[in-house]
Amino acid sequence: MAAIPIPRRSDPAASQTDPIAPLKARTNPYVDMCRLRRRRLRIKRAGQPLASTCFHLMSRTCGGTVFFDETEKEGLVLVLRRLATFCGIKLITYCVMGNHFHALVRVPDRDEWLKRFEGPAGEQKLLEHLRTLYSKGFVEMFRLELERLRKAGRTDEAKGYVEAMKARFCDISVFCKEVKSRFCKWYNKRHQRRGTLWMERFKSVLVEGKRGESGEQRAKSQLDALKVMAAYIDLNPVRAKMVKKASEYRWSGWGAALDGNKEAIAGLCDVTDTPVSQWEGEGRRIYGKWLSVEENWEELMRERESGLPTAKAEEVGSFLMRTVRAFTRGVAVGSEAFVEAIFQSHRPQFGPRRETGGRFLDGDTRAVAEGLRTLRDLRRAKPGNA
Repeated sequence: MAAIPIPRRSDPAASQTDPIAPLKARTNPYVDMCRLRRRRLRIKRAGQPLASTCFHLMSRTCGGTVFFDETEKEGLVLVLRRLATFCGIKLITYCVMGNHFHALVRVPDRDEWLKRFEGPAGEQKLLEHLRTLYSKGFVEMFRLELERLRKAGRTDEAKGYVEAMKARFCDISVFCKEVKSRFCKWYNKRHQRRGTLWMERFKSVLVEGKRGESGEQRAKSQLDALKVMAAYIDLNPVRAKMVKKASEYRWSGWGAALDGNKEAIAGLCDVTDTPVSQWEGEGRRIYGKWLSVEENWEELMRERESGLPTAKAEEVGSFLMRTVRAFTRGVAVGSEAFVEAIFQSHRPQFGPRRETGGRFLDGDTRAVAEGLRTLRDLRRAKPGNA
């Protein structure tokens, strides 16, 4: 790929009054921005053609000992949103904690998503899309470089140049790599430190998406992995005893939606299967009901043990107020049929004696009532392993 002249950055004086101004600014490219390092084994697609795929993504700081203050949490939320927009990934919900973050995302079918850049106006649309992340100067340099290559008869090189940029879309590895890299550079400069900020490559768990029920039906369903995972993520600060109610925590999808953030509202409307226009009257009520039952789990359990009628406790089971390892360390989470389908489509990457894919969530009997299963122990396929 031909080198592009890098325009000078603007004067960073604004960062003196706004500490996250560098994260808000459109940026220039950086070394190795398109290179992926050795990959951890993970499932990247649910297997259905032209279907979106949902993932729970998570990453923790080195040793869990580096903690973010309020400004840094705001900065990381900003980076998550901006990179999601650039990569064509929908940020359904998220939670930025003191030393790690969670993100529930929906990744569209890449071939279908890239169709927006086809046709006579496709390249202009691509240049406009680059402006969601890059500076006006860089985008203009990108355009001029393509023009120069084509005038020189190097059309294949120009095409490769465009394809290299497109390769960064609709990929959770690119998304997480750039989120962590950009935030790390800003964080290190802010604290005058050097070296890596993150402990390891991100974790990803494939999550079964919505299953066709209406909003009301899904509100009662305990087989909806997307709903359960979203609630689990937004309840992180409650489980950590940082707040009493998830609505009190600013750096989460639920907290941002209650503050009126349009992107956060759109994400949670995806979970509740309600139009954005019905968020105030319907979506907010449905999702808030799920979280409030989980938040009151200890009280409901005490009522049940005392012999009082507790239909809510029996209905929900509330294992989400405990740490569920399968939600961060598993390969996939969903209904038994969904997990079994993923297991069969990746059969060579599991032990030859294994007969089924699904396992109960951490052996929790209440998780059995929820009807969810997890897939674990993904490994590299060995030659001849069936």
